[in-house]
This record gives sequence, C-alpha cells and structure tokens, in this order.
Amino acid sequence: MRVVVGSETGAFGQASGADRVVRCVNVELTAALAPLGIDVVPVHTRPQPADRLGPFAADGSGLSGPVRTVADCDLLMLLGIDVTVDFTHVIRERRDRALPVVAMVHDLMPVAHPEWFPPHARTHYRAYVQQLLHVADAVVVTTEAVRDDLLALGWRIRGDVHVVGLGTSFPQQPPTTAPADPLGLLYVSTIAPYKGHLALLGAFDLIRDAGVDVDLTIVGRNGWMSDEIAEAIRRHPQYGRSLTWVQGATDNDVLEIARRCRVAVVPSQAEGFGLFLEEALSLGLAVVASDIPPFLERPYPNLTFTDPASPALAEAILRARDEPIVPLAIDQVRPLSAAGRDLLPIILSALGH
Repeated sequence: MRVVVGSETGAFGQASGADRVVRCVNVELTAALAPLGIDVVPVHTRPQPADRLGPFAADGSGLSGPVRTVADCDLLMLLGIDVTVDFTHVIRERRDRALPVVAMVHDLMPVAHPEWFPPHARTHYRAYVQQLLHVADAVVVTTEAVRDDLLALGWRIRGDVHVVGLGTSFPQQPPTTAPADPLGLLYVSTIAPYKGHLALLGAFDLIRDAGVDVDLTIVGRNGWMSDEIAEAIRRHPQYGRSLTWVQGATDNDVLEIARRCRVAVVPSQAEGFGLFLEEALSLGLAVVASDIPPFLERPYPNLTFTDPASPALAEAILRARDEPIVPLAIDQVRPLSAAGRDLLPIILSALGH
C-alpha cells in the first residue's frame, strides 16, 4: 500500500512568496518520495471549490490527482500561510489515529510587529500560529532569527523546531552587463510598511541630487496598510520616467527587468527570510540589503549590508555600483529546491521511516 502525504493547498487570491516556496517544495518532495512508494497529493482541511486552489496547486506544482481530504493522508504538510486551515478537523483526525503533521512558520511579524498589520490580520495570524504549534509534530522555520523569535514567545511547542533555509528559484546567471551609468536599481517585494519602500525612495532622491543618472524599478503588488506608500510612489516627480512601479509581474518579467539593472536593493525593516535577496544574487546583480538578523545569516559575495535609513542606503548603493561583481558558481547561492531536499528527512522521520 502506498503512503499518502497531503500538502494543504490553501485558497490564496494571488501568488505570494509563500506560494512559490510551497510549489517548489512540492515538486522536489514529489520526485524524492515517489521511488519510496510515497505520493504527495493536494489536500484541503475543509471543503472548498476546486477553482479556489492556491497557485502552487496549479499545473507544474508536482501534485497530481483530485484534491484529497485529511482522512486520506498518512501525513499532513502545512507549509504555506493559510488562516483558513480547519484545525478542529485536523485535531479530530489526530485523536482518531496517528496522523503526523509537519508545519512551516515563515515569520512572526504580525505577532512581533502588530503595528504593521490590520487588527483582524494580527488576531487571525496569532491564533493560526498557536494552533499550528499545537498540532505539529515537526515545526520548520526559515531562519535562525525566526527560530529565536518563536522560542522567545514562550508558547508551548509540541514538536522539534528545524531550520530549513529557502533560496532562489532562478537559475544562476553571470554578472550583469548593465552599465553603472545610468544606474539601474531593482526592488521586488509586496508594498508593505516594513518593506522599506519609503526609505528607498529617499535614497533614490539623494542619489539623484548627487547628480547620478539613476533608474529605480519597484516590482510588487500593493499589500496591507500600504496606501500611503503607494501614493508616495505615484506622486513622486519621477514616476513614469526614471521611477517605475510594476504590479503583477511574472518571473519572466522580473528576469527581463533585471537585465537592465545593476544593483538590487532589499531595505526591509524586518523579514522572515526575504526571497528576493537570493533571487537578485542569482540574477547576477550586486545586492544592498538592510542589516537585519535574517539577512545577516547569509554572508554571500556581492552582498552589502547597511542601515536601512535613506542616507546610509544611498551611500551603500553607490559603493555597490562601483565594486566589481564576482561571478558565482552554480548553487553558490542557495537554490529553493534545497528546501525540499532538507525537508525530506524531516518528512521521513515523521512517517517513522
């Protein structure tokens, strides 16, 4: 009899970083587990229409067959961020039989920084993480910083906590051939209060005031509590000229934009992981990132850390512009597929293999 591992599909309206992570992990785990007689299948913890499957359950996800129920599974993976998970159903199933659960906590920002999120998001996310910890036999976090933040909460955690870093889904590119003049800057991130867009706009202005010919491209949708930031972008005097905001970009769009850029900027005030840091390095760009704990865990070549305030950010960007970009070896920057490989022994251990 084949073992069935269910990957909760969620019901997201838009693809997010978490969706991309789960999609890639599902592909990796499906390929690794199939020879062992273990199937990875999509599962809902509550009935939902098929057209509400998350983006990572679409074609190319590695998942096949109809959406299953929790009762069909020998192990349940909760790897995305989905506050609609029916934990009552999961707990009931666990009482009836031994159903191991492996869960991923991507970040704790709505708990640690409630001021950046609307009240309903803070409440729902806090309850979601607490219930996740209650049912999980293994808890996976994406950085040492998230692990430390989780343990500092003092909440009861049933399972062992494992750190599994994420990474880039883009293949390694040679160093960019984009010129230093004009200086092309790129930031790919949802617009949100903690993402540092206002500081980046300030640095952009300081660089322009210094007489540097600079173009800034911001890629990402408008997120929670970010209307003022979006308005600041749209009202900037260079908007539509040397300042561009692209929403709804595909991976191919990002690749094309990156070819015109030299420096990627990641000025977040906080992150759980920060996918774009790895992605930008793999695209052959120099990267300037804020000196926050999750980023400092990744001492890559071509990466400059800085205080995320506008003056320091501007100085770091100009330094990065003038420094040679070192060619990187294949997989020198961690690929996202490695997360699936690192999860494999955790899954097998939870199954008792």
